Amino acid sequence: MKKIFLAVFFCTIFLSKNIYAQQINYGSDKTISRAQIAKMLAFMYCDKNEIIDLYNSRNINFSDTDATKWYDKYINAVYNKKLMSGTENKFEPQNPLTLIQAQYLLDKINPSNTIKIKITDENKNKNISYSLWVKLFMDTIKDLDTKITQKKIITLATSLQNKKILQNYIITSENYFSIEGIDFDFIDKETQILCNENEIISVLSYSDEFELKNCSILKNRGNKIYVECPPVKRFFNTKLQKKISAGIFNLKIKSGEIIDISTGEK
Repeated sequence: MKKIFLAVFFCTIFLSKNIYAQQINYGSDKTISRAQIAKMLAFMYCDKNEIIDLYNSRNINFSDTDATKWYDKYINAVYNKKLMSGTENKFEPQNPLTLIQAQYLLDKINPSNTIKIKITDENKNKNISYSLWVKLFMDTIKDLDTKITQKKIITLATSLQNKKILQNYIITSENYFSIEGIDFDFIDKETQILCNENEIISVLSYSDEFELKNCSILKNRGNKIYVECPPVKRFFNTKLQKKISAGIFNLKIKSGEIIDISTGEK
């Protein structure tokens, strides 16, 4: 039986930040809400269309959620799948997940689960961190047949940069993704995510240094370079003191700036 000790886990996170400076684990200082958990569990076995189909015959009657809330359809899905429920006619979607609730869900997801959080009377109602929940969740489902995959994406534009992008969507190096219910602030970062098709369900880690390969440089205006990195065209700042002709290049990006350019493949 695998025991999880919180202090040991957080020490591991701290050490990994120092050893691998470019890759930062996300969420050790954040909680995760029951609404976000509902979305994660709903996408374990359902795609977006299946979740909507279930919602067409909505059969939940919790007093603290309704059809105007982004999470209502996910609560309906996990309730129908008998993965989550509420108490006293409430689901408490905005409440953080606690340690004892986390253990219950891990055992519910995988009845053969051997991961056991060290729970005491003193800590059972304490909030589990975002990063610890995601780690335990991944360990619990690794041998299960789910629709969840792990990907690495680079966020190139959001609705804040481009009004043509719908709210709750981002454009990445892997095309469009939905970020509904996710606190996603990773423009110009390479991010490790869990997703179901183009729906992001959680963030694992991120880095502000990455490479964009085979981009078309369209214009060079002083300290700004206009680039086509499919599927978007946009400017990047640079401090490079050289004129770059139009062509296909690999761009090394750090903190949103081009720090190096090399010839790409035509």
